[in-house]
Amino acid sequence: MEAKTKFDYAIVVSQAKMPSSCWGRYYRIGLVRYPEGGEIPKIIRNSSKKGHEILCTWEKLNSGKTARCAFERALAEAEAKREKLWAADGH
Repeated sequence: MEAKTKFDYAIVVSQAKMPSSCWGRYYRIGLVRYPEGGEIPKIIRNSSKKGHEILCTWEKLNSGKTARCAFERALAEAEAKREKLWAADGH
């Protein structure tokens, strides 16, 4: 009987590359799955060595001054997805 690998989920945030004509701050958000007890990912990319897997990303999000900005709304959505995945995994 094969042992089932348990996973944890992390939300990783990094700055998005934008043209110089874009003002303000833009970010990327990634929901990443990694083996339980493993190293928490620092960047948004798949890594077969470490067992990281990107589940979904939100790209080029403007970070405004209120909670209604695209970045804050996407971050809340990512946190809700992570909670659902944790509940499905039995955390």
